[in-house]
Amino acid sequence: MANGSFGCLPAEVWEDGFVKFLLPSSVLAFRRTCKLGLKITKKLLPGHLFICMHGKIHMFDAQTGSKLKFFKEEGASSAVRVNRISVAFDGQRLVGSCSDYISRVWNIHTGKVMVKLVGHNAPIYGTSFSRDNQMIVTASEDETARIFNSFSGEQLHLLHIPDYFIFISTRAFSCDGKLVCHCSDYTTKVWQQGALYRVFKEKAKVTASVFSSDGTSVLTAAKKEVRLWHLDTQKLILKLNHKEKVWSCDISLKCNRIVTTCADNIIRIWHSENGKILHKLLGHTQFVTSCIFSEDLRLVTSSFDRSLRTWDAITGTSLYTYESTSISPYSRYDFHFS
Repeated sequence: MANGSFGCLPAEVWEDGFVKFLLPSSVLAFRRTCKLGLKITKKLLPGHLFICMHGKIHMFDAQTGSKLKFFKEEGASSAVRVNRISVAFDGQRLVGSCSDYISRVWNIHTGKVMVKLVGHNAPIYGTSFSRDNQMIVTASEDETARIFNSFSGEQLHLLHIPDYFIFISTRAFSCDGKLVCHCSDYTTKVWQQGALYRVFKEKAKVTASVFSSDGTSVLTAAKKEVRLWHLDTQKLILKLNHKEKVWSCDISLKCNRIVTTCADNIIRIWHSENGKILHKLLGHTQFVTSCIFSEDLRLVTSSFDRSLRTWDAITGTSLYTYESTSISPYSRYDFHFS
């Protein structure tokens, strides 16, 4: 991710009081207190941490863990709650998707709402800034995804998608911001300027889809197969077969690696050019639900076994493991580092 902003990364709120986050260099753990302060158990880089908590967006100092402010629209009803957030890559603004089906863009420094993104009429599942911070995409249960000008709030494109659940990843935009990717039902769709550009069909429901870092290919996961497609020609580049259902996948062209996780609790690292298995990573005891490569060639995985693990993406060596006795549902967080 550019400028030290890591998008809306998955995190887990654990019943023992720990909130654990996925970051490039390691998994960082914080302890929540009754006053919503954060006790840091591993030092962070200078910057800010944003957490959706009690329907509001809370901002913390990433080094001290102290709460700096919270974001809520002045005069807004207390019933309006923020569900999803994304921080701009330049760290100046954040967008929050709210329970009234409106997404609000806040100025991080003033705490004021700069613009409202209006149009959805059902719960919003995800939101993401483009890499140049000019656009925001939102996806909703109303069977639409909408692309807005992040400054004016003008709706630029309306994408009609006949599926009540539309999944948009943390890399919804391609690196140049011209394309938007999402998966729903049995397809992965790529849109350009509001028009459907490419459709990649599968024989089963798609569980994950991500752009490659250079924007030339799309990686999809459906049932027991992971496929790498050439974006322009739509030709299949690579197919990776599994014996169990695949839950997540990611690709790093920087190290020519693809990672997949499936229901057998094994993390597999493949060579992205020849499809050979390079490593089988063992340690998780239940479904591994997410995986992501970092820019510094580490791999972070999370599982229903109540653990988060980091690995060396090249050697497959286990680096850090964090565990807890119980886990509560996933929540959403975001970061920006100086």
